[in-house]
Amino acid sequence: MIGAELRLLSAPLAVMSLRARFLRSAVAFGAALLAYRIVALLTVEQWNGYGERLSQVMDTSKIFSLAFAGRLVEVWAQVVGDFGQGLPLLALLGLVASYGLMVLKRAGFPRGLALLGFAALVACASPGPLLLLKDSMLDVPRMLLFLGPLLTFVSVQLVALVYSDSRQHVRVGFSLLSTVCAKISLVAFAWLLLVFSYAYGHSFQAQNLFEQQRISRLIWGVSELQSVSPADEFRHALVEGVMPASPLLSNTVRKFPLIDRLVPRLLQDGWSHGLRQLAFYGLNLDRVKGADFDRSNLPDCAAAQSLCRSEFRLFRLNRETILIKLLPIANPPDQK
Repeated sequence: MIGAELRLLSAPLAVMSLRARFLRSAVAFGAALLAYRIVALLTVEQWNGYGERLSQVMDTSKIFSLAFAGRLVEVWAQVVGDFGQGLPLLALLGLVASYGLMVLKRAGFPRGLALLGFAALVACASPGPLLLLKDSMLDVPRMLLFLGPLLTFVSVQLVALVYSDSRQHVRVGFSLLSTVCAKISLVAFAWLLLVFSYAYGHSFQAQNLFEQQRISRLIWGVSELQSVSPADEFRHALVEGVMPASPLLSNTVRKFPLIDRLVPRLLQDGWSHGLRQLAFYGLNLDRVKGADFDRSNLPDCAAAQSLCRSEFRLFRLNRETILIKLLPIANPPDQK
């Protein structure tokens, strides 16, 4: 609809009515949702707790209540938390502001405001079915995948508006200012994508190497504690704490807070998948729940059934269960 009002549609779409375009979009969306439901039904037996949470939809009564409006606000509160500072904020604000200027220039002030209001509604509805989940999953970065298509929609229309404007050869006043701002914002956004991709890849690799070194020392510690009672082999583990971020990742997060959530930590409390990954390093342990054990009277670090280092602390809870306490980095370096 916005593209049609701005006269940006290609010839095949331009000749279609608004109703036909809506019907086409609805069919594509419904087919994608149906395909997801089919895949979900075929794989439901292999789901873990994460998959089960994704399959639960909120009650119909809550959809038509103020709680649902709060869900809309929650989406953008999370986006602001991820991109709401420094250069990412400037690049995104510049992109959105330039898009608004070009729309106002193309459609006129009253009609342009109406189109921008409709674009705001599209942005609010862009998470789609994610808004209907019973439990909010917005803390999981992959649940913000809608943001990519939304920014692509803005960028593509902005490029089309700049190209259309360049063919009219109008270079005075507001027209010149809006075109220059649009070109600068597109270059800044492309720069942001390039720098963010590099920072993410570099941080991911650094964290992986950092965790491998720590895990090798952790496995050595478990082997040392196992040697105290060779007959009692560890089969279960309880993990407390989170694998700390590497110094390089900590430095990158100051500029791009989202990367802290995008780079996974191999070990963290309550996450069974990370513990299963230790089997690839030679440590095959099953996760147990902390509620099953009394951890108020743990042995001292000097006791035979414990092993303490600067990176971790290990305690034997019973014959087959070990408690792994992950410690943060002591005196992390102050990087800028």
